Amino acid sequence: MLGGLSGADYFPFFIGWIMDRVSGVHKEFDRIWNELDGFFQQVIDDHLRAGRAVGEQHHEDIVDVLLKIVREQTGLFGAAQLGHNNIKAVLMNLFLGGIDTSATTMTWRWQS
Repeated sequence: MLGGLSGADYFPFFIGWIMDRVSGVHKEFDRIWNELDGFFQQVIDDHLRAGRAVGEQHHEDIVDVLLKIVREQTGLFGAAQLGHNNIKAVLMNLFLGGIDTSATTMTWRWQS
C-alpha cells in the first residue's frame, strides 16, 4: 500500500472512491489499518499491564510518557484531552513516517 496507486489520488472524490472500491484498494487499506490498530492497541495494553517493570529492566519510552500524560490530565474540563486513540495516532505517525520515507527513497532509486 505504501507508495501504491489509488484512484482517489488522481480523480475527483466520488470517481476515485468508486475506483478504489472496485479495484480492492479500499478493502486492503481497511485490512491493514485494522491490523496496525490492533498492534498499537497491544503495545498500549502491554504498557498498562500491572507489574510490567517488576523483574525487568525498565526504561521509559514514548508510550510510557503519553500514558503518563493521559493519567495526569484527569479532571481537565474544556481542554483537548489525550486518549488511547491519540496515542495510537502518534505511534502510527512515527511508524509510518519512518517506513514511507525509506520505501519512497528505494522506489525512486530503483527507477533511476
